[in-house]
Amino acid sequence: EVKSIPTVKSLDSIRQSENSKNSECDRLFLLYTKDWWSEFLSLRDGHRERHVLLFGEDELGISRPLFTFITRIRSYLIESPSQAARFVSLIPCCDVRNSVNGSGGNVQHWMSIPAFLATRNGPPCSHAALLCSLFPGRNGHSALIPLL
Repeated sequence: EVKSIPTVKSLDSIRQSENSKNSECDRLFLLYTKDWWSEFLSLRDGHRERHVLLFGEDELGISRPLFTFITRIRSYLIESPSQAARFVSLIPCCDVRNSVNGSGGNVQHWMSIPAFLATRNGPPCSHAALLCSLFPGRNGHSALIPLL
């Protein structure tokens, strides 16, 4: 059976469909985050003083949920957590200053893993994201980034 080659119009409709699904997921996550944040603040008065990051700006200035900066990376050359830590430690750390966004809050700049590896330097949060991306599924290890 011969399958036809997709047309530009069909590819555009597929892309629009995927973009609308992604937009809807982003909207729902934002609503969930706002609800969680208001509930978190209402638990204790001290929570208003805590610095909790849920979103960060990528290298393009796009605000993204922090969990999107961590992606599972399967490397057959890195066999242990200590090798992963050594690999990440070889990448120089640069100080990327936090900026103030339009709403007056601090926005921490993160780099996507491809951009971080391509530039061969980055902020500490990008080092942590790369290290966490190398851990999942490796001998039962997992990793978390403490957001301070």
